[in-house]
Amino acid sequence: MNKKSNLSKILGCALFITGCSIGAGMLGIPLASAGLGYGTTVLLMLIIWSLSLATAFLIVEVNLADKSHLHYHSFARKTLGVWGQLITSCTVFIFLNLLLIAYMQGAGSILSVGIESLAGINFPSKVASLIFTVLFGIFIYWGTRATDLVNRGFGSLKFVILVLVAFLTIPQVNIIQLVESATYMPSSLWLTIPVFFLAFGFQPVLPSIVEYVEGNTYILKRAIILGSSIIFIIYLFWQTISFGIIPATGPDSFATMDQDSVGQFIGLVGRVIGSTSVEVVLNSFALLAIITSFLTSGLSLFDFLRDTLPKSKNNRRFMIAIMTFLPALIFTVTTEQAFTHILAYAGAFLALFVCIMPAIMVYKIRKNPTQALTFRTWGGLITPAIVLVSGVVIIALVIFTV
Repeated sequence: MNKKSNLSKILGCALFITGCSIGAGMLGIPLASAGLGYGTTVLLMLIIWSLSLATAFLIVEVNLADKSHLHYHSFARKTLGVWGQLITSCTVFIFLNLLLIAYMQGAGSILSVGIESLAGINFPSKVASLIFTVLFGIFIYWGTRATDLVNRGFGSLKFVILVLVAFLTIPQVNIIQLVESATYMPSSLWLTIPVFFLAFGFQPVLPSIVEYVEGNTYILKRAIILGSSIIFIIYLFWQTISFGIIPATGPDSFATMDQDSVGQFIGLVGRVIGSTSVEVVLNSFALLAIITSFLTSGLSLFDFLRDTLPKSKNNRRFMIAIMTFLPALIFTVTTEQAFTHILAYAGAFLALFVCIMPAIMVYKIRKNPTQALTFRTWGGLITPAIVLVSGVVIIALVIFTV
């Protein structure tokens, strides 16, 4: 494979990694970390970014240990047995449902606040969540091709609007406010950690990338570092405009905002800047981020159920679509669970999925004297140990504090 082809695949895989992460999870970052101050959140992002890299390389190591480049369920069965596969399947199912609940709730919040701001109509967020789910769930029911085409269109538009957001908001950033921002609610750190970890959660796509590049470690290492670096830079920009525009305390500040409402956060940015157009652009970006995340997560859950459930010829796609969306929708319209809390719960299941289990798998693989490894994660046994402990800590934070 020549250098030009390698570069093309590195860029393609890096963008794939970036596209999987830059979505609705990004919206939860300023909401969860509002009480920590700018400096603390940047330091925390650096730590979580480093952890995401370590987990990614452990997953690649497990995947490359088998020449057939298996996916999660298969290599969980191969390394941890039937119980490992069962735990993995249950974790994936719950994780994807939590993401759908968060996206339904977030979309309802954005649409409700946006309609009230622009048209003066009090539109219930739960009704907006229902309409959103039916409208975009139809594409997943129609099939992968329809979902892919719609996702490409919205995904491209999302990044165009992100550039427009940068153009409109960067001149409004108060550098002094960033420098002087301080922690006023330290307890929010415990919620912020799992939310940040989820925001860097590109790891589930790695087995597909390993298969795509045929296990080429040169491409994999560079694509993972480049893709995760782009994610970090975009999140740094997002935090900078959030903390640089919205003051920590006082009227129209983080302290007076409902820190679980995406719609209120965007409305607050618009009010502080004093521009309706900025609010419209931010609402558009946030909604597009949720749409693309909803489509990819919904399709993943739909395919998971299609592969797991018994085969049937009686309008099977419709029944699977109902099973994909109805539980999450019922939870969304019947409960008041907060957007950032749902993301934190999802972060806990992601920690089990991409921290704890891969670390155990690596230990088992390395203990096998006949196993010829083509790739080893740096740090020897220290790295999987740190990743394992980090996963346990994230889960404990959600259990005991969220």
